[in-house]
Amino acid sequence: MTGTAIDASAVIARLENPPPRRARSLAAFAIAAAVFSLPLLRPLGPSNTGIPDAGLVLLVIITVQWASGRAYSLRTPYIVAMGLIVLGGAIPATITGEGGLTLAQDVFVYFWAIALASLGRDPQLFAIAVRTWVVTAVLGAALMLVGIFAGIPYLSGQNIAEGVRAGYTFGEPNYASNFFLTGLFLLRAARYPRRPVWRWLCVGVLLVALTYNGSNGAFLGLAIGTIAGAFFTRVKRRQITAAILLAGSCLLVAGAGKLLIDTDAILAQVSKISPVAKDSIGRLTSSEGSRGEVTAQTTGMWLNDAPWYGIGPARTLGEMRRLLEPYPKEAHNDYIAALLERGPLGALGVLTLMGSLAVRARRVSARDALKPEYERIIPRPELLAAMTGVMAFSGLFYEVLHYRHCWALFGVLAALEIWGRKPRQPGVLPGVLP
Repeated sequence: MTGTAIDASAVIARLENPPPRRARSLAAFAIAAAVFSLPLLRPLGPSNTGIPDAGLVLLVIITVQWASGRAYSLRTPYIVAMGLIVLGGAIPATITGEGGLTLAQDVFVYFWAIALASLGRDPQLFAIAVRTWVVTAVLGAALMLVGIFAGIPYLSGQNIAEGVRAGYTFGEPNYASNFFLTGLFLLRAARYPRRPVWRWLCVGVLLVALTYNGSNGAFLGLAIGTIAGAFFTRVKRRQITAAILLAGSCLLVAGAGKLLIDTDAILAQVSKISPVAKDSIGRLTSSEGSRGEVTAQTTGMWLNDAPWYGIGPARTLGEMRRLLEPYPKEAHNDYIAALLERGPLGALGVLTLMGSLAVRARRVSARDALKPEYERIIPRPELLAAMTGVMAFSGLFYEVLHYRHCWALFGVLAALEIWGRKPRQPGVLPGVLP
C-alpha cells in the first residue's frame, strides 16, 4: 500500500514539475523577442510582412517544442469565431479567385492568440509576456518622442501626409496609438513597474506619445476605457450603487454636452493652440464626416451591389473604385467590413468573437477570481477587461482585427482566463461579475 502511494505521488510530482530549464529559457526568449518586435513594422517586406512576423514564426516553433516536451496540448481560443471568419471569407474568395492571401494573413495573426494562450500556462512565461509588452510600449513611446524633438523621421514616423502626427515604426499614427493605449492599460492592470513613481512616469510618457499620435479615436477609447475600468472596479468591490451613479453621471454629462455645447466652435478654437491640436482635435469634424461618408458608401454597397456571400476579403476599396464611388476607401470598420466582405458567416464570426471576449473578460474580473500567482502578475484584471472592450469599440473606427497586437492581447486575456482562474468548488456560486 505504501509503495503504491509513493509511486502515485511520484507520478503526480513529475507531472506538476515545471518544464526543463532549457525549454523554459527558450520559450522566455521567444516570447520576449516576439512581443518586443510588435512595433517594428517598418521597413515592410513582401505582402506587408515585417519583423513581427518573423518573431511570430519563432514564437510558434518554440511554443510547439515547449508544449510537446511536456505533453501539453496547444490551446486554440476563439477557434469557432476564427473558423466562421475564415469560412465567410473563403466562399467569395473561391468564387472570385481573389482574397486568398488575406485569408492566410488572418490565420497567421491568429497564431498570436494560440501561442500566448498556450505559453500562459506557465506563470513565469505569462509574466514575461505582459511585462515585456509594457516595457516595449513605454520604450517605443520614448523613442518616438526623441525622434520628434530630435528631428529623426524614422523614429518619429512623421510624414507630410500626416502633418505633425507621429506613427513611430508602425507607419500609421492610428495603429501606433492603439498599441500605446494597449500598453497603457496593461501597465495599469499589471501595476508594472512596481514603484508608483516609475509607474506614473511611464504613464506620462505614454500619454504624451498618444498626444503626438493625434488619434481622436485613441483618446475617446482612453476615456471610455478609464470609465469602464472604474465601473468594473466598483462592481467587483460590490459597490453597486456607486457603479450605477458613475455610469449614469457619465451618460448624463455626455448627453448634455452633445446637446448644449457648440463643439464645432470649441474645436475651432482648440485647433489654433498648436500644430498638434490642429492635426488631432482640429480634424475631428472632418474625420467624422469622412467616416460617415465611408459608412454610407459601404452600407449602400451591401444593400444594393454585394452578393449575399460577400464581395471577398479586403476588396472594399477595389469595389468602390469599380463602382465609381465618390470617396473610395477601405471600410475602416470591422463589423461593416465583415458583413460586406465575408457575408453573414463573417459577420457572425466577428460577433461570436466579441461574445467570447466579453465572457472571458467577465470571468477574470470577478471578485477573488484569480490564483495568487496570476493575481500578482495582473492585480487589476478589470483594466485588462476594459481594454478588451476598448478594442471592440475601436473596431467601429478601424479594422483592428488586422492588428497583430490585437490578437496578442486576445491571447493574453485567454491565458489569464484559462490558466489564471481558481477552480470552482462544487456547489459554490461565483462572485459578483462585472
